[in-house]
Amino acid sequence: MRDGRATERKQPPARVFLKAATDAIHDEAHKLPLMQRLADSTMTPDDYKTLTHRLYHYYVLVDQRIVAGCAEAGINAGTYTYELRAPLIAKDLQAMNKACPPHLVAPRGLPELPPLSTLAKLAGAAYVVEGSLMGAKILERALPETVAAPPARTFWRWCATVGPERWAMTRHFIENACPDDSSRIEARSAALATFKLFHQLLHPTLVPQPEP
Repeated sequence: MRDGRATERKQPPARVFLKAATDAIHDEAHKLPLMQRLADSTMTPDDYKTLTHRLYHYYVLVDQRIVAGCAEAGINAGTYTYELRAPLIAKDLQAMNKACPPHLVAPRGLPELPPLSTLAKLAGAAYVVEGSLMGAKILERALPETVAAPPARTFWRWCATVGPERWAMTRHFIENACPDDSSRIEARSAALATFKLFHQLLHPTLVPQPEP
């Protein structure tokens, strides 16, 4: 008690809440075979092509959802601005003379990334995709040029360059979008769904199938 009143317990920052809520699934992402080989510099050129293929498909889906969410939520450029990732990855595929990615079908089907129809849901997805930029500089350094020549690593160089600035912008956005428990629960749901989609698309059981 202070001055006859109970001291209110201060909530941790929303990004701290999201980190705690996603730590387990984030750790599992690092254990995916392609991500392990990327981190420990044992990736082969074929591994890199496969990884780039999968990331392209992932970001086609994520780009669409986030762009639509920004439009629906009426976000202005001063609050949060998204930059498309799929076109950058497409340049890397072209540099490797890789054809357009085939449709990817998981054994049990791909999870649906729910529409990011509120600021909190958008913040949850942004936490995952923008937060991932912070580790990209280390991962980019782990990629030998014998595996990925400079023309085929556009995406990773971009991540390493813009990561700190974009994460600073995203931190402010997350805190403003998630001021209370209900908004944080929405953000957590979207963050977990975004991670789950990543897991499904990079899982070794995923097989490419021709477009119907």
